[in-house]
Amino acid sequence: MEVSLKGIAGKVKFLLETYPDTKESDNTLIKHIWSEQCEKLNICTTNDFFKHLTLGTFINYESVRRVRQKLQETYPELRGVNYSHKKKKQGIIVGDLSSLLNEVPEIKKV
Repeated sequence: MEVSLKGIAGKVKFLLETYPDTKESDNTLIKHIWSEQCEKLNICTTNDFFKHLTLGTFINYESVRRVRQKLQETYPELRGVNYSHKKKKQGIIVGDLSSLLNEVPEIKKV
């Protein structure tokens, strides 16, 4: 099931507007997306789910995350209450990773 980024963006925007809990959790967001896909494919068992996940039938988790991130950056009303806290924490994590790269010589800098 090939889905364009434009199609993903529309679905993600709809879910962010409709279900406030999706603004705070990518896992909740992907649950809504994959549940709908399971219904369309009539997937009822765990084995069927993992088979389709392995085959790449489902919308890619990372694509959903990136689209959600861009939408929330562009449309402040789609941000959750923890958005600014996460942004502050992001700076700390980037600093920690930079320090780690400087301390471990066998990690090649990109």
